[in-house]
Parts: sequence; structure tokens; C-alpha cells
Amino acid sequence: MKFNIDNKILERALDDIQGKGKYGVTNSSLDNTIYISLEGNLLELWNADSTLSLNINLEVDGEEDGDFIFDAKYLLPFVKKFSGVCSFVAEDTLQVSCNSQQVIVPRIITHSNMNAITRIKGMLEHVSYEEEPETLFMFGPSKYEAVFTIHSEDFKKTMGLCELIKSGVYRLDYAEEAAVISSQTSASNRYLESMAISNASGDAAVVEWSGPLHKFFDGKINVYLRDDFPLLLVGEDRRLIRAPHVS
Repeated sequence: MKFNIDNKILERALDDIQGKGKYGVTNSSLDNTIYISLEGNLLELWNADSTLSLNINLEVDGEEDGDFIFDAKYLLPFVKKFSGVCSFVAEDTLQVSCNSQQVIVPRIITHSNMNAITRIKGMLEHVSYEEEPETLFMFGPSKYEAVFTIHSEDFKKTMGLCELIKSGVYRLDYAEEAAVISSQTSASNRYLESMAISNASGDAAVVEWSGPLHKFFDGKINVYLRDDFPLLLVGEDRRLIRAPHVS
């Protein structure tokens, strides 16, 4: 596998796909190990555990298709020190070169949740970002019943306030083109907020999840939901799916 990519784009992607750190998703058992695959000029980055799957899709200068598994946490500090276009060559090892600098990292034989990645990758193959979402996508044998668009900045502000409750569990109620996000530990310790949404359509639905998912996104996010069903968030270059919280 061979491709070229700007180091700043790569840095953000490697940070995000771990689901940790400044832009991360806490309360998960995501591995530092990630799976990447290249087909043409499309580079896919994947990470997953038993309840959460993350995917980032980047346009790169592709030279040779292939796939590779490596430790993103180990590579990231080197990429942060680089400046300019990085060249990736993945064979028995991964060689990342930038100007006169080069780092070599080992291939990891398998991702600890490779079965989950393979399964979700296939189930989301038909799911793509729509500027004005109209499609209610299938997920397995069932179809999502509602969709709306929110902006990541609004989502982050709302979730930041929900996090002050310190429940770790969040609820989304959607009905009649209105969405309310809330979190509580009891009836007397609760925060809720009506979100500014657009492009809303579909039936009423309620879903609960654990872990703050909002930091994974920038810009517009299309939110797909169905009662007690995995929550699907789709951005321009990324997708996230989270299993519903079970009380």
C-alpha cells in the first residue's frame, strides 16, 4: 500500500480515530490499534469495540491499494513533528516519510475487534453523507425511522452542559421535527435542551447512549435514529455508530 497525505490532515485523523484525547470519545474500550485500507484515492480508517465504531474517509494521493493495521498512538507523536506531505509505504512494516525524516513502525497482525470492524464496514457500505438528508438507511434488516441535521458546535455546547450532570448516559427524544437532548441521575438532577435542527423528517423516536460522542465531529452532522436502535451519526468525512444504552 502506498499513498501521500498532508501531515496536518493525517494528524487530526489519527487523533480522532483512537476515540481518545482532545477530540475523543471517552467511556469506551477502543484500541490504539487502527485498521486502514486504500482503494484508489480513498483512504478509510477504522476503529471499533463491542459497542462503538468509528470511521474516517480521506481523499489522498493513492499509488498502490492495500490495507494495514498499526498502533496509531505510537505513530502520532512523529506525525505531529512532521511538516508537509507524508508518504506512506506499507508492506511488512509501515514507513512514513516527510522531507528528510522517516519513521518505521511494525505491522500488527490483527485488530482486537477486527470482526466488529468487518461486520460494521459491510453494514455501512451504502451509508454516505447527504447535504440535505433524505435517505433513511437500512442497518441490518431494519431501517432508520428519522433523520435530522445538527451543527457540531451546537451539539458540543449542549453535550458539554449534559456532562455536568455526571450521569454518563444521554437521551435523545425526537418528535414533530424537534429534538431534545437530556441527561439525569434523578428527577431532581437533570439537564435538558431543545436542539436547533434542520432537514428533519421521519417518525418519533427515542434513543439513549453512553459516552460523549460529540467531539468526533466538526461541521454538520446528520443524525439517524430509531427506537432502541444503534445511533448513527454521519459527517462529511466520517461516520460513527453507537449501540443503545441498556439500563
